[in-house]
Amino acid sequence: MAAERLQPAPPPAQMSFELTLQTPQQSLPAGGELFFRGDSLLFARIVALMGLEVARVRLVRDSLEIWDRFNGRIVMLGARPRQLPFGLALPEPVRFSPALVWTWLSGRDLARFWSDSARLELAESEQPSWRGPDVRISLDPTNGLPARLERYAGTTLLEERRYEEWSSWNGAWLPRRILVRRPREGWELVYRLRALSESGAPPEWNPPPQLPRLRW
Repeated sequence: MAAERLQPAPPPAQMSFELTLQTPQQSLPAGGELFFRGDSLLFARIVALMGLEVARVRLVRDSLEIWDRFNGRIVMLGARPRQLPFGLALPEPVRFSPALVWTWLSGRDLARFWSDSARLELAESEQPSWRGPDVRISLDPTNGLPARLERYAGTTLLEERRYEEWSSWNGAWLPRRILVRRPREGWELVYRLRALSESGAPPEWNPPPQLPRLRW
């Protein structure tokens, strides 16, 4: 059932969200909006506390630009200069794309973890789960959708994800809350979907030309 309900789905035109990044030193809450233009262009507006817009983001298939409005600069991620209309291609294995962002947020990347080599089990708690050599996905028995993912290296937990509050939008099942925890790196991220829309105008991308540009 999970594989059937997690078939590819087109992204919305606009979605609003909240994020909280928790590290041993601090908690960083934020929110914002994403604006998808097909699978090749994504705009984002990032808002901090008190509704202050701190950044805008423009992402194409191989280039990511961040307009850091708080510090007054443009940050460009990539490694191959002069090969794209703007920005730089991201180095492997980090290669973001609008389609990949939606795949993560919609839970569609989970499908790559189960395969013919994985097997469906029924645990003592009557909660079915997929088990592979280094991954386990527990399914919610009430809806058959993923509830928890754990990735291991041997017996060491590398990553834990929890998917909660699944709901249907335009025939596609989406998690409204995702928790990602990386114990070895000491951080935890909580994402919450606030709203989806089939329309919405993205923010203007018109940074002042005199802003310094930093390339990573």
